[in-house]
Amino acid sequence: MRPAESYSGQLWQFTREVLLPAVPRLAWLVLGVMMFSGLNLLFLAELWPHFPQAETWFIVPLMAGLLLVPWLGAYTAQRVRPQVRQWGWRTLWQLATFGAYAVAGMSAGLLVLGLLVGLLNRL
Repeated sequence: MRPAESYSGQLWQFTREVLLPAVPRLAWLVLGVMMFSGLNLLFLAELWPHFPQAETWFIVPLMAGLLLVPWLGAYTAQRVRPQVRQWGWRTLWQLATFGAYAVAGMSAGLLVLGLLVGLLNRL
C-alpha cells in the first residue's frame, strides 16, 4: 500500500485495499438476504396482506442470517490478519478474530436455545 496523506485517507485506503477484499462473497449474499427479509417483514401488511405464512417465510432467512453473520465476521478478521504488516496490528486482528469466534459461538448457542424454547412453547 502506498502511504496516504491524512488519517482518514489511510483508513479509506485500508478499507478499500485490505478489508473489503477479505470479506467473503457469502457474507454479501447473507447480508442481502437479510436486508430483503427485513424489508419484507417491515412492509408485511402492504406487500403480503393475503398470505398469512409470509412472516414465517421471511423470519427463517433472517434468523439464519443472524446465525451466520458473526461467523462470517470472524472469518473476515481471520483473513485480514495476514495482510497487516506491523506486529501490533496483527496481534490486534488476532485478538479480534478470537473474540469474534467466541461471540459467534455464544450467539449460536443462544439462538439454538431460543429456538428450542420457542418449539417447546408450541407443544
